[in-house]
Amino acid sequence: MADKHDEGGRDKFSTLKSRIPESLRNSFSSSGNNPVRNKILAGVVAAGAFVAVGSPLVAVSGEDGGGSQNRDVAPVAEQRPLSAAVNGTPESPESVKLPSGESDSDDGEKQNLDKSKQVRQQRAAEKAKQVEAERKAEQKKAVQQQAEKKRALAREAAQKEKAEQQNKADEQEKQPRAKAAPKAAEAPDPTPNKLVEQGFLTSGFHSRGGTHAGIDIGADTGTPIYAPQAGTVISSGSASGFGMWVRVQHDNGEVTVYGHIHSSQVSVGQQVEAGQQIATVGSRGQSTGPHLHFEVRVGPGAQELNPIPWLQQRGLSLG
Repeated sequence: MADKHDEGGRDKFSTLKSRIPESLRNSFSSSGNNPVRNKILAGVVAAGAFVAVGSPLVAVSGEDGGGSQNRDVAPVAEQRPLSAAVNGTPESPESVKLPSGESDSDDGEKQNLDKSKQVRQQRAAEKAKQVEAERKAEQKKAVQQQAEKKRALAREAAQKEKAEQQNKADEQEKQPRAKAAPKAAEAPDPTPNKLVEQGFLTSGFHSRGGTHAGIDIGADTGTPIYAPQAGTVISSGSASGFGMWVRVQHDNGEVTVYGHIHSSQVSVGQQVEAGQQIATVGSRGQSTGPHLHFEVRVGPGAQELNPIPWLQQRGLSLG
């Protein structure tokens, strides 16, 4: 029969049993002998010893009356705790290690963490996309504002240029008047021979169904218009229908009217002499082309006279 004691005289079975964890030993240390419990204990000890030593263990004694069978335990070079044999150590790579035993709840928690990370990443991407869209919208707005500013500056420049051109035109219109002023001081021709420098009759008196109160004399824009006889200027400027006109009241109370003129060289209250230039031919107001509308009335707003005999009586031609 194999020796059941080690070199120190200790029972080998007791030595192996002592290496069982305290909790496991306590569960098998109840009072009294239990054959089933003893068999289980022996099996656990044998499994632990096999893992630790790598060789067969001592035989387990049977208590069922069938006799006993003993086997010697192989020599052990170095004894190790059962927990080290089961769980393994850095020095024993061949030892068996139990699995970590991660539970399903751990897997579920890990999946939840992964999903939470994905949600955060997705939200971060959406936020970045929104920020980029806002940035592009701000750039577009800035471009539109810059374009509108350029258009406003262009409109302002065009208006300024137009105003300058108008001022230049006004200055040019004033120049003939300034040149005519000295002529007023001079002795004008007492017997002018024409009403317009160069013109021709285009519409007669009381034509157009009898509604035409004067005559029309066609001429180029800017052609000089002369006073047929001396008088006082009673109108000079804008006029409804005529656009611009001049009216002169003569010493006998008669009034001559000059409509659609381009410019006036006289002012209200000014005394003019026969043959003095008072205006230029134009096409302002309701006009189809440059011409002079000339009327002769008994008084301001009074009955009109036929201008052609009136001019002939004074030795004047139309142009």
